[in-house]
Amino acid sequence: MTIQTSADTAIDRILAINWEPDDTRTNSHVALLQEYLRRAALWAEALNCTDEWPFFDVGAHIFPSVQAEKRYLERLEQHFSQVPFYVTDVIEKTCRWFVQWEGIKHLPEVTLVDFWNRPLPHPYEPLILLYDRGGIFYSEHGFFCFEDAALPRGTWREHWQPESAVCQLDTEALDNLDGKFSENC
Repeated sequence: MTIQTSADTAIDRILAINWEPDDTRTNSHVALLQEYLRRAALWAEALNCTDEWPFFDVGAHIFPSVQAEKRYLERLEQHFSQVPFYVTDVIEKTCRWFVQWEGIKHLPEVTLVDFWNRPLPHPYEPLILLYDRGGIFYSEHGFFCFEDAALPRGTWREHWQPESAVCQLDTEALDNLDGKFSENC
């Protein structure tokens, strides 16, 4: 897959999101945000930018001069000008950063950033899955708030863990979190 194809796929994925909240999936929303916070902590430490945690542009830390193509940014701007008011600035920014990430993730400078001789996980995938599943959140008084749940923000150190707390980032495992827990979870 080429850089352009990856970015095109990322744009299509963002444009396909239904921005209506789905409060029947709160458990997976919380789990996905926790997983994002964990990954962001790993990246923040690896890139020496823990002061920017939890929401920062990972790609810009690796390639400060590289920006997503103007056509991608224009499509995102047009899209976000039409979404409901509760889609926050943080959600919009992370979608832009996701598109940028998809354009650079296969470059050697990115793949060489590692953690204990292992590649770091995709920084934005948990958030994009969260949005795909109707997860809308905002920050207030040190908490990330959903329609019927809240998660303490904490510090990057509190979220720093080498292994994921989420079973898998696939539909079946996430659906199990929202319904019954599976034996293999």
